[in-house]
Amino acid sequence: LAVQWGAIADVGLLMELKGTKDKAIGGTLPQRITSCMEVLDLFLNQPHPVLSSFVLAEKATSRGPSGSQQDLMKAVTHIL
Repeated sequence: LAVQWGAIADVGLLMELKGTKDKAIGGTLPQRITSCMEVLDLFLNQPHPVLSSFVLAEKATSRGPSGSQQDLMKAVTHIL
């Protein structure tokens, strides 16, 4: 069984650097370790050899052309 996990909220360098568990990273939210264990229990009973688990973040709605331009600038600035 191969499991591709998204960001995990309770462990790792990413959480030490970001400090918050509710911050969207790459369109996903960090998954709690208890949720990972529950999903792993389900995955072990699946016939599929490769599975993925992540928490999808809600998409923000844009507020017109100027709002989307501002969101783009914030996203680029956040990356840099």
